[in-house]
Amino acid sequence: MQQKTIITLTILTLLLSWGCEKEIVIVHNHNLIADGCIPEKIVSVGFLGVNENEYIYENNKLIRYGDKFVEYNNGLVSKITLGSKRYEEYYYNDQFQVNKSIIFREDDPEEGFMVIDEKEYKYEGNRIVEIIDIDSDETNLISYYPNSNNIDSIKRINSNSEIIEILIFQYDEYKNPQKNLLIPKFNYSWWIERGFENNVIQRKKIKIQDQGETQIWNYDMEYNAFGYPTKIVGNIDNFGFNSITEITYTKCE
Repeated sequence: MQQKTIITLTILTLLLSWGCEKEIVIVHNHNLIADGCIPEKIVSVGFLGVNENEYIYENNKLIRYGDKFVEYNNGLVSKITLGSKRYEEYYYNDQFQVNKSIIFREDDPEEGFMVIDEKEYKYEGNRIVEIIDIDSDETNLISYYPNSNNIDSIKRINSNSEIIEILIFQYDEYKNPQKNLLIPKFNYSWWIERGFENNVIQRKKIKIQDQGETQIWNYDMEYNAFGYPTKIVGNIDNFGFNSITEITYTKCE
């Protein structure tokens, strides 16, 4: 009788332990919003008209900005949806850094969603140093200012290791509007050159394969008492058109 009891208890213990194992879910607590000002509304007037993005937060997370909806999985942004026909998915390495982004779009309901853009990202420490465009077989090599997360230049290289164009940046000493939003945003690779510590006051593009044709964007800014820009006026040399961006913030301390 004692032996039967021991066997029964052993089986129950195993069953309980198996049951407990199924209930274990590891959830990583990532702080995706740092202390300080975060955008409340950004209104831009430019070549394509007026673009207004209101930033909506819930439980210390950005859940929507403009017409883009943000989804999370295990504490990280997994997907951002733009309307009903387009979305971007994000994949992470062991350091919880985005190492791949894929944009899907549905042009034909019968064909469903198709991949229209796929990029991979390589890091040195916490800085992206290489963007690999899977579709075009091009690579962007990124260099930084010393002791800074501000990008100095981006060189676009084709499959023959030839430089196609170079982007060169200059900065102010104030805080970037997106500085405290520590998440990927839709069209992730586009945001990489806009998510600096400080604000770009000049962006120069040199097209190597077009006889060195150069375009220069200059930006003038007004700032709030916390050192974040509230108004950005941009212009392109010899183009005669200004873009205007106005930004309001929340949680400024």
